[in-house]
Amino acid sequence: MKEILKEPLTYIAVYFFMMIFTFGHAYNSVPSEEKSSFANIPYTIHNGGGVKTLVGVASGIFWPLYWSVKIQEKT
Repeated sequence: MKEILKEPLTYIAVYFFMMIFTFGHAYNSVPSEEKSSFANIPYTIHNGGGVKTLVGVASGIFWPLYWSVKIQEKT
C-alpha cells in the first residue's frame, strides 16, 4: 500500500477520477429552468447544455473547492 501512495501517477489518477465524478454531480445540480422575479416582474432563465457543461467543467477542475462548499451547505 505504501508503494502505491509513493507513486505520483496514483494522485493524478485520483484527481482525474474526481474531476469526472464532480463534473457529473455539478452538471445535474444545475436546474434546466430557474424562475424568479425582479421588480415584481416574473422571468425564467433557461439553462441549456452549454451552461451546465461550463459549470461542470469549472467544478471538475476545482473539485476540492466544490466539495468543501457542498459539505458545508445547509439543507
